[in-house]
Amino acid sequence: MTELRHPPANGQTDPLQQTEHHTRYLTESLDYLKTARDLLIEQEKMASVGSLVTGVAHELNTPLGVSLTAASFLQAESFRIEESLNAGTLSAEQLRAFLRQSQDTGLLVATNIERTSALIQRFKELGATYSGEAPAEIKINELLQDVIRLAAGYLSNSGIQLHTQGSDQSHLITYPVIISKILLSLIENSVCHAFISPSVQNNPGIWLQAHYESPDLILHYRDNGCGLSEAGKKHIFDPFFSERRTGLNKEICHRQNTGLSMGIVYNLVTQALSGQIRLDHQEEKGFAVIIRFPVSCN
Repeated sequence: MTELRHPPANGQTDPLQQTEHHTRYLTESLDYLKTARDLLIEQEKMASVGSLVTGVAHELNTPLGVSLTAASFLQAESFRIEESLNAGTLSAEQLRAFLRQSQDTGLLVATNIERTSALIQRFKELGATYSGEAPAEIKINELLQDVIRLAAGYLSNSGIQLHTQGSDQSHLITYPVIISKILLSLIENSVCHAFISPSVQNNPGIWLQAHYESPDLILHYRDNGCGLSEAGKKHIFDPFFSERRTGLNKEICHRQNTGLSMGIVYNLVTQALSGQIRLDHQEEKGFAVIIRFPVSCN
């Protein structure tokens, strides 16, 4: 970046020249600030990409490493059994033991490959723009009812009650598929992370409110779980950040606990909907966010 040149002191030039000098100085200052801003943005982008690549490598390393170890073990055992068979020393018990080991090892490999596949799918969602999604007319209450139906699988056997409150506003033009994805990701996050201690497992609940405040649709989401740690409040929207809790639906939490869901939510709100999302610090208990994004009204 070029060094700024200060305007000359008063009295060195006539008023017209002094004005020109000040104008030139202000123009150079604006150019300097723009260059500095662009440099900071580029540095932040590179740091974000570096952190993301490190996170992907770390998350994929464990399931792939387990799969490789298991496959190598199975290969070595296969060679050993083949040698025993060729030598005529293979017993029925050795063969049965090998078959049991093969079944267990195959299951281990399949489980870890499935987790790897899930991680890759979630990583793809993190960068998804949903640019092909067409806007559609919605009614707020109907949209919330659709979310309730879609969330049934997440909430089954969890005891969590989902409460919704929406205005009767209709004729809003927006992206219902993207909104549903955002809300389902938030519900999934609560199911997996909010209700992990006995103190918050009595009457667990999720509250979802939606209303139109021209020109925005505003969503207020909260649960009455254990809330976020201080690190969580700072990094909740960072890719791969996770409190590593196991919630009330262990099957879903085991499958989806990748630390990507809130990063996906952030990208969908800010990129796909051109909106904003922030933590609601006014709620004294649990986890709460406020989302707002522009919509059209017919």
